[in-house]
Amino acid sequence: SLFADDIDFDAYNYYEPEELENHYNKSYESPDSVIKILDSKPKKIVFVILESFTANAVQIEDPEKSVTKKLLEWNDDGILFTQSYSNGDRSEKGIVSIFSSAPTMPGYSVMKDPKKSRKLPSVIAKLVDNGYKSSFYYGGDVNFSNMNSYLKHAGFQNIISQNNLNMDCVETKWGYHDECMFNKFFNDIRATNDTSVFALFTLSSHEPYDVPVTGPYGIETEMQRCQNSYYYTDSCLNDFLTKFKNSPDWENSLVILVSDH
Repeated sequence: SLFADDIDFDAYNYYEPEELENHYNKSYESPDSVIKILDSKPKKIVFVILESFTANAVQIEDPEKSVTKKLLEWNDDGILFTQSYSNGDRSEKGIVSIFSSAPTMPGYSVMKDPKKSRKLPSVIAKLVDNGYKSSFYYGGDVNFSNMNSYLKHAGFQNIISQNNLNMDCVETKWGYHDECMFNKFFNDIRATNDTSVFALFTLSSHEPYDVPVTGPYGIETEMQRCQNSYYYTDSCLNDFLTKFKNSPDWENSLVILVSDH
């Protein structure tokens, strides 16, 4: 069985059956469920998966309250999805949802179950089948929660992590800080001429939020340290996007920014 025996499934019933069926039916009725937004096949596809970038941090609808203000400045440079909802409560669930479209299930993580995770479909594998080379970057231990196994079965040919990196960079409890990884990420993207898909999973905005800078939010309380870590990763992301936009690769690339959960 996929599920633990002691899960209270009634706790997850938010709709009456008829109302739920109507919601499901609408998802299949849309005539524009596939929308063409690119004029040509991008040579480079870049995923940035942002650790714990919640709606409360980003505050799309109330920018004055946002602690990721630099991210919001990029809204007009692409397509902003304002009706996306959380795909879980843990990174290993969110990553599987992003690359394999696997919904999160209560009390269960498919990433931790290799017998099932290796059978999941993957957008990365599809891209590889269509001629893309693939690389995944993470500043921490990629074996955490069986992530390494899942990523390999999902089609990532190269996995760059704390496990095989030796950089002269500041480290946190989880691994190399985001500024180090964004620099490595950018340099490797620029160095390749191949048609490629790259993915970076950030980590500095994960507790204990011990980032190497102190921004305007302070670090006295846990909430302040949390906000400070968002501020830090937001700055690192902005530096990366600015450099990438000013590079020759920008015009023929697709950049996708998404929170892990």
